[in-house]
Amino acid sequence: MTHEQKHVYDTIMSRVDANLPDVFFFYGYGGAEKTFIWRALSSAIRSRGEIVLTNASSAPMMHRHCFEVLDRKLRDILRHQNNDRLDIPFGGKVVVLRGDFLQVLPVIPKGTRQDIVCASINSSFLWNYCEVLTLTTIMRLLHECLSNDFQERKDCGEWVLGIDDGSIGEDNDEDIKVKIPDDLHIHSSGDHIASIVDCIYPSLIMNMHDTSFFQDKGLCNGTRLIITRMGRYVLEGKVITGGNIGEKVYIPRLSLTPSDTRLPFKFLRRQFPISVCFAITATRFKDSHSNKLVYTFYNPYSLMVNIMLQYQGLYQGVV
Repeated sequence: MTHEQKHVYDTIMSRVDANLPDVFFFYGYGGAEKTFIWRALSSAIRSRGEIVLTNASSAPMMHRHCFEVLDRKLRDILRHQNNDRLDIPFGGKVVVLRGDFLQVLPVIPKGTRQDIVCASINSSFLWNYCEVLTLTTIMRLLHECLSNDFQERKDCGEWVLGIDDGSIGEDNDEDIKVKIPDDLHIHSSGDHIASIVDCIYPSLIMNMHDTSFFQDKGLCNGTRLIITRMGRYVLEGKVITGGNIGEKVYIPRLSLTPSDTRLPFKFLRRQFPISVCFAITATRFKDSHSNKLVYTFYNPYSLMVNIMLQYQGLYQGVV
């Protein structure tokens, strides 16, 4: 844990250990690993045999009435444990809310800005009872970061957060001008598209016809996989060719349209962008006792495919 994470964890656990009522709002930007603290708190309390009720929803996204209804119910149910007092928030339970106000706020159909703000949790009377705990370090940005890239990623993260909280740019709620650092610029010689392509894929034009250049660049045409898991919308596979052997990849269903101009119409089809290379070996025999035909698959999750970004689908019933 970082110092911020440990402070948040210790503060909440101290209230739980003392059996004191309190309401916390756990505020952090996206990628600050709020879920990590959430799971650590839940695991620590449940390991004692105590009960923790969790909800995956982000508090700023929910209407304040959701929390106010829960508060009234708990006050009414637990009033006998509180000497018939109805003024204790959430009946004296420790409640931890979390979220990021820079993300999606409550959705009010055809609502104005005032309606959305009024529906937010910080417009509720319960907000006066909340103790706000903040995380400012974006751990996702620094994950698996090399020592020589640490400061550069940290500066980039602080710059992005500065735009979010309004500390960078003009004090204007409509037209805002933000200066982008020079190291984030792509310098163009006139052909902007070519400059972007060359920055993202260096030497792409020079190696366009060299098939070995693309073999280690990800899932390209001809990449062979072993399908390890099949879902309705996603396939999980393991690469068995090129420089990324053993890497786990996920292939979604795509909406593809044929580019054949000879067709007088266009149609859309959702399919996996793969073509079966070969399937597994199966043994078929007849069960004399039950009079059934039995198939034995030696490896029921093995299916090798070629990535083919063409108008070909994975036929049903292959596995």
